[in-house]
Amino acid sequence: MASTVSQSTVGDDVSVVDEAEASNGRGRFRTSWRSLKTRRRLATSRIPQLDLLRAVAILLVIGRHLELDRPDGVVGVAAEAWYRVGWMGVDLFFVLSGFLIAGLLINETKSQGSLDIRRFLVRRGLKIYPLYFLFVGYVIFAPVAKAVVSGDGVGSVFSDQLSTHWPNLLFIQNYVDYGSIGHLWSIAVEEHFYILLPLVVAAIGYRHSRKLIWVGVGAVFVFLAFRIFSVATGDRFSTYVVATHLRLDGLLFGVALRAALEFYPEKFAGLRRWRLPLFLVGLACWSPMLAIPVDTAWTRTGGLTLTLLGAAAFLLALYTSTSDDLGPTRRVASPLVRLLCWVGVFSYAIYLWHVTAMGAVTKVTNRVIVEPLGESQLSWLLSVVVIVSFALAVGILATLAVERPILRMRDRLAPSRAPSLPTDAQGAAPS
Repeated sequence: MASTVSQSTVGDDVSVVDEAEASNGRGRFRTSWRSLKTRRRLATSRIPQLDLLRAVAILLVIGRHLELDRPDGVVGVAAEAWYRVGWMGVDLFFVLSGFLIAGLLINETKSQGSLDIRRFLVRRGLKIYPLYFLFVGYVIFAPVAKAVVSGDGVGSVFSDQLSTHWPNLLFIQNYVDYGSIGHLWSIAVEEHFYILLPLVVAAIGYRHSRKLIWVGVGAVFVFLAFRIFSVATGDRFSTYVVATHLRLDGLLFGVALRAALEFYPEKFAGLRRWRLPLFLVGLACWSPMLAIPVDTAWTRTGGLTLTLLGAAAFLLALYTSTSDDLGPTRRVASPLVRLLCWVGVFSYAIYLWHVTAMGAVTKVTNRVIVEPLGESQLSWLLSVVVIVSFALAVGILATLAVERPILRMRDRLAPSRAPSLPTDAQGAAPS
């Protein structure tokens, strides 16, 4: 049986599993040297369309968190648009994550007859936790280190930091003190999803996994109702709408899309002829957010639903596209697309570190670029290039230094039991 690639999203794998090895039931945490060699040889294989979506998502989020005064003129208009739609990058990540995690779980139940939840959680933990706790540890201990150098009360500084950031250590920051490290709320939502979905898939088994389509579709309406109730009653979760019970619909709709791919691959492949209309649907769903402020009741209820549907439309449109669709622009556009796909590989670490990295380098650009040139369109563009490049570089370095070695160890100790893409869909999958 052919080897296939196993991947996922902001928080997922760049790993390869040999299907013959995965399906023969050899041990729970053992693998052969032959399959390890196969993994190393194929470790760079990826689904470029999904990496491109990751890159788009992380660049959107970066645009939301840029701390630069927007200039007048065309550049200022573009900067304002980038800021206004930037928060939707998280919803794109959510749909991607649901789509890819569901593939891992459904295919394991199909090929193995059951789901090894322990193995799944071990693999998730070795992917998510090292970089995550490194970042949270930096946030907590950087002020402590400064206190050591300055001679301030180290104990009191550490106590203050711990009392502020402890929810992040337990992945409950989207319920307790959301503002401590603001952007990590989405990691908490995904962590809760990683625990919930395997339990659901294991309970229903492969035979009934197609019901996940209706679970995901139903979730769109159920969680919309939850948000409407939250906003209408003005409960404590209604202001920022980051609680898991208000935001799981994007992830679950991604699960529905993946279940559709697994059980109806021919119909899913037929969406290729609809890729342009799907892309236009995505634009139609997202474009109202250019004019509607993010803190309105509409945005916190129906707007979030529209955003996840737009993200799903973009996923479907791009997943069914190939480089040939670039047409006469292919020669010019391909290098940019390849660069974005490469950036997408590092999106998880970039997401973790981008706010801190941008905050540090923005102080430098303000002094070196903005002050000499003034608040002009040119100074804004130059500052953005430097700030974004630095944020990307920090994430890439963190991935290479921390994540990659741990993932190699993980794939030796707890190899995946199933591919991320169904065998019968390989021929139809775009390349």
